[in-house]
Amino acid sequence: MSNNEVLEMFLHFLKYDKNASENTYSSYMRDIRQLGDYLETNYSTDLISVNSTELADYINYLRSIGKSVATVSRNIASIKSLYSYLTINRYIERNPAIKLVPDKAEHKLPQILTSEEVEMLLAQPKCIDAKGYRDHAMLELLYATGIRVTELIDLNIDDVNIPARLIRCFSKNKERFIPMYPSAVKAVKDYIELVRPQMISDPGEKALFVNVSGERMSRQGFWKIIKSYQKKAGIKTDITSVDFEEGDTVAVVDSVVRVAERTFITGIREGGQGVETTGLPPYHIIGAGLLPVDFTAEHAVTLEQTVVAVLDGIVGLCVRQRIVVL
Repeated sequence: MSNNEVLEMFLHFLKYDKNASENTYSSYMRDIRQLGDYLETNYSTDLISVNSTELADYINYLRSIGKSVATVSRNIASIKSLYSYLTINRYIERNPAIKLVPDKAEHKLPQILTSEEVEMLLAQPKCIDAKGYRDHAMLELLYATGIRVTELIDLNIDDVNIPARLIRCFSKNKERFIPMYPSAVKAVKDYIELVRPQMISDPGEKALFVNVSGERMSRQGFWKIIKSYQKKAGIKTDITSVDFEEGDTVAVVDSVVRVAERTFITGIREGGQGVETTGLPPYHIIGAGLLPVDFTAEHAVTLEQTVVAVLDGIVGLCVRQRIVVL
């Protein structure tokens, strides 16, 4: 059995039997392809014929070229999954990966972008061409909402409600509605109206953010964009998936405060009896999310109620983004 046949079977197993996410099976397949290339180059053997010593040598090779503990551990997980599948289905008699043990992960505090670094990153895309408009909208939306990168690229065009200043986000079969502040609304609106129609290859394309081929932006493609802007901005912090999303999570708390300030905490009359609005829709707390409601004079709230609403909103977002657990 050739390596390509093994890869094809394993991919089918991951996608349809294990129901693995696209990120998971893409990573596993990349790991196994690299293993196959290494075995062919260094041992003239294949994925089916490899023995435990050769697999151990490959893992030591990954360590020797400076791969992180997390990368080596993921490779071990990929390899063990493959050979468990091959053994159970009797393509091989013995599992050569059974003795592979991942290294203990180093527990480090995550690096988080400072507010200054976030502002520097946001300033990089220039709205002078399609790519600039698209990238500006993506970064503003991340900063405004604190959603994960995977959630960003999974957004569809009908998940955006510009008049309500909301996006609808699906994660783990849960639906969330998340508010945007004005600059994010404008960035997304400009992209949708001015740029996206020129970028999509198919008029029926559902993806909100597309690549130069007019198809849904990939996670890998997004991170290439981020890394290029990081370099241009001169940001020394090593931006990774977790770091950037954690930084956005902190930033979204600041975003909620700004939304609340511009919505509620202006025009406070002497004595704190009520407030006036300044254009943005007010938000009432519903569960752990914020949803806009129609506002009239009868809905005026006291300063105390306003502060409670703002704090509830921040707590809700913190819980949703896993900063705190209640």
